[in-house]
Amino acid sequence: MADLNEVEQATLYLLKKRLERPSSLYPALTRLNEPRLHRIIKDKKSDPQLAQLIKRRNHYTSKVYEYLNEQLGSKSAVASHTGAKSSPLVSQYRGPEVKFITNRYHAELYIRHRILKESAKVNKIKQLIDQQLVQQRQWKKEREQMDDQHQQKVNAISKGVAKATEGFHPSKLQKLKMSNQGSLDALKREHEAEIINLNSRIIATCKHLSAKTIFTFKELEIPFFCTVEHFKYPTLTQDQEHVLNYLQKALM
Repeated sequence: MADLNEVEQATLYLLKKRLERPSSLYPALTRLNEPRLHRIIKDKKSDPQLAQLIKRRNHYTSKVYEYLNEQLGSKSAVASHTGAKSSPLVSQYRGPEVKFITNRYHAELYIRHRILKESAKVNKIKQLIDQQLVQQRQWKKEREQMDDQHQQKVNAISKGVAKATEGFHPSKLQKLKMSNQGSLDALKREHEAEIINLNSRIIATCKHLSAKTIFTFKELEIPFFCTVEHFKYPTLTQDQEHVLNYLQKALM
């Protein structure tokens, strides 16, 4: 019912603005027809078409806020929760409910004034981000060690060939080179198999961490992670990534 009420309230808000300034484009939208319009909205609030139109309106008209916010720069945006004096304009969060947020401006505003002021939520988010960063460092270290070990083995074979060339009969030298090339090819296949194995483990772990992040952020009511179904839009995943990066910069 809350979802339907949101559609109804958003539609009534639009209607109120329209009735204040009658237009020849919409001759039926007048104060005289206001009672009938209210009844129609109440009856039609469960109509998927109306919900979709409201969703698009909330998303695309708010792009202006997002654009202006990005022009200010991320540093000035994050600063307000670290002791900077807030403007009276944004001293309190006055945007839509978190599950109806469809733009980055309101998302960042909500995070600064709601999420970052709750220590329990902040601690959970920090733990989750820490876990991801630690895992990334481990993968990087493992890959570097893997590459170093492979290169050491290659160098050892190359040095052995260089020493063996002295005093070798050409026919025997050719056989030695072929044998060493076979060893190098085997090392290459071994290294590629190790990389594939590491990548498979990374993908599996990333899927697990991603599912854990989505579940936790939805539970903590982080913007874009608890969006109601009929308010979701094609670029929601990019906005989720933006929020995750925003939280990392704000908390780490």
